Amino acid sequence: MSPVPNSDPAITALAQLFTSYSSAYGTFEITGADSVSGKRKGRARTVPGTPSLAEWSQHLSGHAKGLGLIPLLDDGVSVKWAAIDIDDNQIDHCCLEAKVNELGLPLIVCRSKSGGAHCYLFLEEPCSAKETVDALANWAAALGYPGVEIFPKQTRRDVEPNSGNPRPGNWINLPYFGGEATERYCVYRGKPLSLGEFIELAESNRAGAESLKIR
Repeated sequence: MSPVPNSDPAITALAQLFTSYSSAYGTFEITGADSVSGKRKGRARTVPGTPSLAEWSQHLSGHAKGLGLIPLLDDGVSVKWAAIDIDDNQIDHCCLEAKVNELGLPLIVCRSKSGGAHCYLFLEEPCSAKETVDALANWAAALGYPGVEIFPKQTRRDVEPNSGNPRPGNWINLPYFGGEATERYCVYRGKPLSLGEFIELAESNRAGAESLKIR
């Protein structure tokens, strides 16, 4: 992803932490919630280009639209981060974090927009998307959630058969929509972290390629 110009330190740090595909991203505008499941409903769009400073600022302010990013990098085969998406709004995030720590997994647990969990892996350097997805699928099963969604959802970027243009791939909503007032916070040692604390934790817990070995 291209650097965000003239941004404040928090936006710069987030953009670097979530280094992603530079030619497309996602936006999600919340319009309500499902009356039965409680899952947030809204308008999702895939947008060409790189998010602007204004869009990052909107995400952190919690106004208008939240941002989503595509983990699969421009080379179409590698990632610098990935996520396990547990779509269960009854999940106990503190228990999940305790299980992550018990298993010694290099994952950071965040609450998702609908109350489920996104378990993020941040890597020291680009790693094979295939190896990363295989590892996260294995870890999800060990955590008691086999078969859940893993991002990136594609381990190799396809192209449109007629135009030859690359297909961007699927994006995932980012944490800390609303900044310090967010409901999408990181849980660490049983407590929610501020945005700055999340960034510091994520940067200090980047994992190397050796962490992707099947456990």
